[in-house]
Amino acid sequence: MELIGDKNNTPNEFGEELFEEAEISIEMDDVIFDAWELGNKTGTNFITTNNPKKLIATDTLTLIDNIQLAANELGTVNVSFNFLTKKLSNKRNYTYHLIQRDLSNGDIIGGETYEIRKQPRPAFDADAGEDKEIDRSESITLQAPDINEDAIYNWYDTEDNLIHTGKTFIVSPDFTQQYKLEVISNLDGLKDYDEMEVTVNPYRIETLTPNPTSAQFTVNYIATNANSAYLMVVNQNTGDTNNYIIDTENDSRVIDLSGFASGLYSIILICDGDIQNSKNLLKQ
Repeated sequence: MELIGDKNNTPNEFGEELFEEAEISIEMDDVIFDAWELGNKTGTNFITTNNPKKLIATDTLTLIDNIQLAANELGTVNVSFNFLTKKLSNKRNYTYHLIQRDLSNGDIIGGETYEIRKQPRPAFDADAGEDKEIDRSESITLQAPDINEDAIYNWYDTEDNLIHTGKTFIVSPDFTQQYKLEVISNLDGLKDYDEMEVTVNPYRIETLTPNPTSAQFTVNYIATNANSAYLMVVNQNTGDTNNYIIDTENDSRVIDLSGFASGLYSIILICDGDIQNSKNLLKQ
């Protein structure tokens, strides 16, 4: 057996194809999914989602092929349509067929026809916020502005896993991470997406103690997993520099400035050849 989803070939239906304006979701129950899995999950013109039973149609004709149901076995396929705010047109009426065919002879043995009537309405934009930059172990709050209507706010990670539902939540990524916001209106299913990235700086100077100093001071740093690292001490008056190699598996290094002139110094952390950050130190 195969399932075919397509638009109606109505001569008077002009304009954008439904899949070009809307997210067409095809979700199988356990019976249909298991039967499709038995047939090696073949088909055309769809993309998979993090939910293995849910597919998104990507063309006029979508084929879910070789569904191997046993005799008298029944299952359900749910089809839903979410128009996308960034792709809305003036077209109002759409027709979509879900057709069930016998794979052996091509006979139609079942199906469903959907007539979609899209009503004009003000659009809205999902807004995940500007890209952010944080240090490792820091937390940051992601917040979606309210679209001023009843809606669902879903946040996804880079692998499209749903990680939070709600307008606001706190993240503490260990590495640079992209987040996707999905906003779905509860009024009519209108949907929009937005993405933002949290860049995590993996290396940094945490503290310089004591500061000011008259001689020795300790640099506390994070440089774990860097291939190489050193500290650069720069006299801000003269520009003179001194470099001190550090052990990336340790977290501190003592530096002696006894023979250095008094004044303000920049302590700069260099990891794998790139400047990570710096702090000022006063030498008395």
